[in-house]
Amino acid sequence: MAQDINKKAKRGAWHLSIVQISVVLLSALIAAHWGRQAALSLVIGGLVNILPNVVFARYVFAKAGAQAARQIMANVYWGEAVKIVLTAVMMVVVLKWVTITPLAFFMGFIVAQCLFWSAGFWFRRAEQD
Repeated sequence: MAQDINKKAKRGAWHLSIVQISVVLLSALIAAHWGRQAALSLVIGGLVNILPNVVFARYVFAKAGAQAARQIMANVYWGEAVKIVLTAVMMVVVLKWVTITPLAFFMGFIVAQCLFWSAGFWFRRAEQD
């Protein structure tokens, strides 16, 4: 039972990542209207948000089962810490060494984050249908 729940949650996390990437790329196509630099900046902003979430998901879904409950909680805390640090490091690296269009970069980041925040609503709704 716990394995099934873990597989379902893991599948949902990967689906979310695919949706985030797809929407960010679609947004980049729209941003291409303002130039190649804006589109690329939007993609980079989205990746700065998405990649740490993927790392977090790897931590969280490394263990499963009732016996591993403590390890799962430890992985959640470690995964969140790693996600925050990785996001901050990536943000600093991009802002310091990559030529970007700031507005497009932050829009990409925000689009990916809004999708992350709304994921529970969409996936719960899909389960009900």
